[in-house]
Amino acid sequence: MTNVRGNVLPTALVELLATGRWGPGTRPAHLLAPTAAVGGDLVDVLDLLDLALMHGNTDALVAAYERGEGDALGLTRGAAAHGRLDVDHAVLIAASREQDALALDYSRPGAPRVVATDDGPAGVRWVEVAPTFESLLTTPERDRG
Repeated sequence: MTNVRGNVLPTALVELLATGRWGPGTRPAHLLAPTAAVGGDLVDVLDLLDLALMHGNTDALVAAYERGEGDALGLTRGAAAHGRLDVDHAVLIAASREQDALALDYSRPGAPRVVATDDGPAGVRWVEVAPTFESLLTTPERDRG
């Protein structure tokens, strides 16, 4: 099992990592565009994170929360809150220089859902873009998993 901060990664993501189809330098062409949920062309600006960057960037989320930046970044710790990401139950899987991000949200029972940042007038919130990682993949990728 491959995990980040104790959260087991979905099998399809592990397979993409192992075959070099997820990570720096790869383009997210195999992802369905989560634009309807977040109101932008998020897929085109994301850099896919390899396992080391998943660890580092997820640790950075925890550090940001601990520095008191949780409200600004839509983060929480230890308690579910609508539109917020619990840093203890999340793994960042893609990010942009503009601070857009995709994360796996493990705060609910079952497979983690995929959430994305949505920066609006009220600040950053995290919105579901897919109920599972597998459902975020385009059909050819899903058929391989």
